Amino acid sequence: MPIRSTLYFFARGALDVILVQLFTHIFTFVITINVAPIYMNELVPPEERAIGQGILNLSIALSQTLSSFVSGNVADIIGLKGMYLFLALIGIIGGIWGLRIFKNTGSH
Repeated sequence: MPIRSTLYFFARGALDVILVQLFTHIFTFVITINVAPIYMNELVPPEERAIGQGILNLSIALSQTLSSFVSGNVADIIGLKGMYLFLALIGIIGGIWGLRIFKNTGSH
């Protein structure tokens, strides 16, 4: 996500945005939509998979709703290019935070 947002920052027109979307969307979309439910099934006991899938879908929907609201307001305040830098920064912070959680849980 930080790479994708940074590339959007440098986009100068619709063709640039299409190229960024074409070459980066596969990584974010495939992981979020296709891999996450499969991974959830591996983590959760069979009798709790429906609950796990529900929580996963709820968190995806909530994050999409909140991110649209926040990024729209950020774009209104500092413009679209600033919004993409903001999203890249949030992505970097989230990635570092996620790696720290992963490291601290001993889930190697």
